[in-house]
Amino acid sequence: MRNMLASLLLLSALNACVSARIKWPPVQLEAGEELLWFSAVEGLPRGSVVLSTEIQKGHRDPFRFQGVFENNGDAVSLVGMTPLGTRAFSQEFDEYGNHYDALPFYRMPIKAEKLLFYWLVASMPLENVQANLQGLRVSETPDGVRQVKRGQHLVASIQRQGSIAKPRFEITIPHRKAAKTRRVLFQVHQQDFDKQP
Repeated sequence: MRNMLASLLLLSALNACVSARIKWPPVQLEAGEELLWFSAVEGLPRGSVVLSTEIQKGHRDPFRFQGVFENNGDAVSLVGMTPLGTRAFSQEFDEYGNHYDALPFYRMPIKAEKLLFYWLVASMPLENVQANLQGLRVSETPDGVRQVKRGQHLVASIQRQGSIAKPRFEITIPHRKAAKTRRVLFQVHQQDFDKQP
């Protein structure tokens, strides 16, 4: 009986230790870049944003979709809709990792994981991005352009335009070949955030 009680106490102590160490996994991008999602998302209010997205590679026709970004405190997600209003894809990060789901044969010019990453880097407070990004540096020029760098290499530049209520973020992802340079536009149409006390 005493051995059984000791075993139960040991198991409950181990369970408490494991539970205390659970954190959202970092999201690995290229070359060891990571965004610590759980910590980063704590810097955003809970709620949702309706936005239109346009992705253009070189001089090709732009790829467009309407989407919704949501932070519910347990997960962050980006959902894209087809022109008919059905869900084309969903990209979600939670404490269990990365979850991606898409319609068969639905192809985007940039992975949904990267789109969600760039949306968060563009829309989160700068200090929060800097504190939670690993493998990359983010700085802001005096005129408000955010620069994402790996060492001295420019990975992306982010320019914010529009009003506070309906901002527009233009993200340029340079490439040594102009035809492979990508441009991503996020246009916010509606923001619905919980009121902070």
